[in-house]
Parts: sequence; C-alpha cells; structure tokens
Amino acid sequence: MPIELISTHLLKPHPKNEEIYESPTGEAWSAFLASVKSSGVLEPIVITDDWRIVSGHRRYLAAKELGLVHVPCTVRQFTDEDDILHSLVEYNRYRVKTVRETMREATVIQEVEEHRAKARQVAASWGTVKEILPEQELGRKGQTRDKVAAAIGMSGRTYDKLRYITDQAKTNDKARELVDRIDKGESSIDSVFKSIKFGERPITEFNPKVYTYWFFGAPDPKYGQMHPGQLHPGIIENTLHLFTNEDDLIVDPFSGGGITIDVCKHWNRRCLAYDIDPRRDDIKKHDISTGYPLEAEGADLIFLDPPYWNQIAEDYSKEGASGFTFSGFVDFLRNVATDSMKTIKVGGHVVFIIMAQYYRLPPGVPMVDWPYIWYRFFLEAGGTPIYRIHNAWPTSIWQAFHVSKAKEDGKLLPLMGDMCVFQKRT
Repeated sequence: MPIELISTHLLKPHPKNEEIYESPTGEAWSAFLASVKSSGVLEPIVITDDWRIVSGHRRYLAAKELGLVHVPCTVRQFTDEDDILHSLVEYNRYRVKTVRETMREATVIQEVEEHRAKARQVAASWGTVKEILPEQELGRKGQTRDKVAAAIGMSGRTYDKLRYITDQAKTNDKARELVDRIDKGESSIDSVFKSIKFGERPITEFNPKVYTYWFFGAPDPKYGQMHPGQLHPGIIENTLHLFTNEDDLIVDPFSGGGITIDVCKHWNRRCLAYDIDPRRDDIKKHDISTGYPLEAEGADLIFLDPPYWNQIAEDYSKEGASGFTFSGFVDFLRNVATDSMKTIKVGGHVVFIIMAQYYRLPPGVPMVDWPYIWYRFFLEAGGTPIYRIHNAWPTSIWQAFHVSKAKEDGKLLPLMGDMCVFQKRT
C-alpha cells in the first residue's frame, strides 16, 4: 500500500480504540515520545478512506503531543465496519495489554462475530451468500467463542476462564486483586481461575486431618506463587482449623510465595506476612533475624517455615538465613524461637515445620536433626509442646540429579518434614 503524508488535523481516532485501550502513561510512554521526537513516526499509520485511524493511535497521539504537522499513513480498503473493528483488534495483537483491555477486545470481537453469524444466516436463507458476505467469510465454521479466543490470542478454554475471572471481579474484591496479579505477571490465568473457584467452596466442605501423619502431594496452584520450598496449602488449612478461630491474627515471617496470606483470606483470618525478599505487594519486607515488628505482638498464631540451610541456598535471597554459616543458622533458629514465644499472646500457638538434613553439611557431620534442635530451643524459650506432626513430601521435591547423586553416593534423600506445635501457657 502506498504511503502518504497526511495532516494530523485530518486524522480521526477511532472511538472504539479509546473504549478498549487505556491512555498511554508512565516511563514506557515517555520513552516512546522520546523515540518519535528523535526519529519521527517510522511506521505508517493505517487509516480508512475517510481518515479514521485503525492502527497507530499511539503514534498519532505522540505526533500531536510533539506538534508534528504531517505523519506517514497508508489508506486501506475495508469491506465493512465489522472488518474495521476486527482489524483494529488484530493490529494490537502483540501489544502488552491488561486483562481488562483484553476482555474489552473480546467484547468487540464477540459483537463482530455475532453480526457476521447473523448475516450468514440471512444470506443462507436467501441463497445469496456471495452477494452479502466478504469472500473470506464463506464456509467459516466453529463456535463464536473459539473465533473470539483466536482473535485475542488464546485458546477457547483459557478465554472461558478469563471471562469468568473478569465477571467475578465486577463484584468480588479478591477477584479484582487477582486480576491485578495477572497484569503484573505474578499469577497465571489458570491459577487465578482455580483460586477463585476454590474460594467459592464453603469451609464446611473442608475435610480435616485426624492423625499426626499428613500427606498432601505436590504444591497446589490455587494458593500463592511458585517459590523454593513451597508448602501445600492443606498444611496451612489444617493448622488454622486446629489452632485458630475466625478473625484471629496469623503471622508468617517467611511468607515466600504468599500461600499463608491466601489461605487466611479464605478462612477469614487476619494475616501479617513478612519476608526478607518479598515476591508480592501484600508481603512486607522484613528481616526476622532482627525480631518481630510491633504490629505482630499478641498474635494468635505464628507459622514458621524457614529456608533450608545450605541445601537450596542458591534459590533464596542472598541476604536470607539459608546463606548463614552453620553456627549462624543455629543461632538464628534459637533467636527466632525466643522472639516467637515473646511475641505470641498467652494461649496462642507457634507452629514450625522443618526437616532433617543429610547432605551439604560441615565435614564430619553426617546428619543434622533440625526439628529436634528447634524443638529444644522452643522448650528453652518457655513453649509447651502440643503436637509433633509428620508431613510427608512428594518425591517430586527432588530433581533427577539429586536422585542420581544419592544412588551414586549410597545416600537417602529425606521426604519427611516435622511440624511441631507449641503453646504459650504463661
């Protein structure tokens, strides 16, 4: 298509573009303006024969803001208004968009496909399909949903999930928060969909554990983000069920991927979440080796799932306890036990989960029983032991090279984490 220089005063933004896409702002927009100021509009703006913009609204806005009198354009012929709308969305296929923008695109494409389907029905009844529909519309099959999904670059099933999520976000505060997490790249559409669906499950359907041996399998995507040493949410659920009540304050100083936060929301518990390397906005940055923040005092339950010492230290923050020396990590556990018993309210509980270590230890040390060591520190800090619960991990926590190395060295890989529960009696 030939390129023409056309006055910016003649160009007309398509009204649907403003309905679908949010106005450009921030650092990315400033960088784009600087690029246009330096190099001009490099890619022609696509317009209709009556000068309506179909592709290039941001280039047009930049030109107007910078005072450019003319911009390069190409005039494209469209078959009808539906073709224009479909093209407007298609030209933005690879643009970085929010969930809400994507769903507004879907709404436009849905309307286009419904118009086309109705036109095909009318044409078929008259026997004049070729006279009424564009050539490319002949013989098109498939559900409207699949066409809409393809137009916005996803499968039909993923589109159904996204549509459900955004529908829920209209009236559900948690769903709105989860939509924001998708936009930030913190959660996938699938994990948010599962989280919302799971959140609809009444707590009365919860099936509590009744023995001191728990097994839940691999981590569940309905809660939290992927994180080293991620726990199954069932551990948190059962802990809340056994040792807390609604509106109790739960404190988690090793929040990681935020599983405790998400479970507490579902169970109507308040939660203060901290981590030395926060992965989410609702986790506050705090180094627990300095003690607990004042706001945590009087907590009903403290849940402790510390990083593994020197086992997968490469996956944790360099500032964290996993990188301490051996003696430094021992002192760290002692201090956390002391601070936890001081912070918890009388009658409250502290729950820790940790497993023994059999490799990457100091020379001459074949095994360290971290559950026993921390148990002893909590006794010294005045805690009263209530339960010791055995949590079996799935074999998937170990990678293939771990298994190969264990076979080669004649070693056993641990699959059991001990969860100890202490209460503050006085």
